Amino acid sequence: MARGYPAEKIILNPAAVNPERFRPGCGGREVCRQLGLAPQHTLVTFVGSFSYYHGIPVLARAITTLLKRHKEEPVLANLRFMLVGDGLLRPETEEALNKMEGSQAVIFTGLVPHASIPSYLDASDILVSPQIPNADGKPFFGSPTKLFEYMAMEKAIVASNMDQLSSVLSHANTAWMVTPGSDTELANAIEYLAARPELRCLLGRNARATALQRHTWHQNAIRFLSETGLSREPAQPEGVRSVYPALQSNDLTFETTREHN
Repeated sequence: MARGYPAEKIILNPAAVNPERFRPGCGGREVCRQLGLAPQHTLVTFVGSFSYYHGIPVLARAITTLLKRHKEEPVLANLRFMLVGDGLLRPETEEALNKMEGSQAVIFTGLVPHASIPSYLDASDILVSPQIPNADGKPFFGSPTKLFEYMAMEKAIVASNMDQLSSVLSHANTAWMVTPGSDTELANAIEYLAARPELRCLLGRNARATALQRHTWHQNAIRFLSETGLSREPAQPEGVRSVYPALQSNDLTFETTREHN
């Protein structure tokens, strides 16, 4: 708008999720078997790029804290961490955590095809999204795709309490929110949820319900068509059959081309 574009020609549509693809019970047991996880283990998972923006250094410090305390009590001893993805910070993150006592509790999968991501999330108990503010001080602005995919999986989420993340998630209702950049709060939140499976289930159910209600690609498509006036088939001359059959709401499937962030 500051550059002169009329407001009525601007549509803001956030990222979303396909809840039929990202859903509970979609292959997690097989992933647990492949990873050698036991029923008593609590798997904490991050999916995304290994970058500063995604809070990888914060997550690494939180994992380090929890690994140092893994002998204190069973809930800590049974923690397992899975980092899915690749990026600039992966080599140094992997090197640092591999030096820790108890490093066998940390799994680096490398890049995983997007079609396989739901089963990895399904294998998990806690999903983390530890984004940090922009280094230049500008307000954070983003719609992380993984946030909505996390929600649809019906798992407990720990996320940074800032900007758009806070407008999607609510503390102690659909997620456990922590101060951005605080590895101490992140570690404490993971420990707290690991010891409370009933709370994890509650957060997960609420998160999926919210995703189904507000954050699906189907709803995005309908909203886009509605706001652009494209929801109805254009009139055709008599006797001419349209090459664009009338859109039915259940025929709409919108996807995005993106790095899985």
